[in-house]
Amino acid sequence: MVNTLPASGRLVRLTAGGVAVALPVERVLGVERGDRIRRADQSLTTPLGTFRVFPLTELLGGTSAAQPPRGGQVVLTEAAGERLGLWVEKAAQLPAAPRLAPAPAGVQAGGRFPTVALLDDGPLPLLDLDRLLDPADEPAVVVAPRVNTGAAPTGRLIVVGQFDHPGPGGRAVGFGLPSGCVDDITDLPQVSSLPAAPAHVLGLVEWTGRAVPKVNLAAWCGLSVPPPESARVVIVRTGTGERVAVAAGAKVRAMPADAPHTDARLPLPIHPDRTRGVFEFDGITVVIPNLSSLSR
Repeated sequence: MVNTLPASGRLVRLTAGGVAVALPVERVLGVERGDRIRRADQSLTTPLGTFRVFPLTELLGGTSAAQPPRGGQVVLTEAAGERLGLWVEKAAQLPAAPRLAPAPAGVQAGGRFPTVALLDDGPLPLLDLDRLLDPADEPAVVVAPRVNTGAAPTGRLIVVGQFDHPGPGGRAVGFGLPSGCVDDITDLPQVSSLPAAPAHVLGLVEWTGRAVPKVNLAAWCGLSVPPPESARVVIVRTGTGERVAVAAGAKVRAMPADAPHTDARLPLPIHPDRTRGVFEFDGITVVIPNLSSLSR
C-alpha cells in the first residue's frame, strides 16, 4: 500500500554521504546551520527547544565519522516523541508534489522506506521518521565455497552480467535467467542510491511507473565482482512476484536451456542457498541464481 502524504504533498530532499532521502515538508520543524552544533553532547539549542543531533548517515546504517563537510545543515524534526536533529550535507524542498509508489519489499530497510517518490532523476526513498530509530532486520549472509552442478532449467536462458573471473584457471562467468521470468530488457541510466541497502542492491530505478531495485547478481551470489558499467538491465520476476532489475552489462545472449553443457571445471566461492546450479557452456561458466529468494 502506498503511503499518502499530508495535504501539501510536498517533500524535502535530504542529501548525506552520497545518498538522498525525502521527508514530508510538514515533518520539518526548521533548518539550522551545522556549525551551531554543541560538540560536547552533540546537541543544538533553538527557540523550539534542544534537539539531539545525529548524522543522517549514522542513523541509516553508516558511520558517525561520515559527517557533512563545512558544517552542513541540521534538519529539525520529531521522531517517536523525541526532538531530533538530522545532520545532512544539504536540505532542499522539491519544487512540486511527486508521484508515489510502494518501495520494493526487499529494500524497505526494516520499514523505514515504505514508499518512494518517482522523480525525473530517479526514485527517491521516503523516510518513515517514526521507524528511523529502530534497527533494520538484515538477514545474515554466509558465503561458502561450493559448486552446485546440475541440469539447467527447461526453456531458454538469458545469460547476463558476464565478467572475467580472476581466480585460478580464469574464465568468463555469466548468470543464466530463465526466459519465462524475464519481463523486459532495456536501458535505465537513472539510478538512485538506496540508504542501508544490502551490498548487492545498487539502488532504485523506475520501470513502467514503479520503483524497482537494481541488483548485482555477482555480489548477491557471493562473488566480489564490481557490477557491469552498462545501463542495460533485465527486468525479472522473483519467487515472491516482485520485479527486480538485474545489472546485465553489454553482453546479453540467449541459449537453449537444454543445450549440451558440462559440470563446472573449478569451484566458485558462491552462496550455496542463492544458486540452483553451475555449468560450463560454450566457454562460459553459467551460474543459475535462485530467483525465489532474490527479493526477500
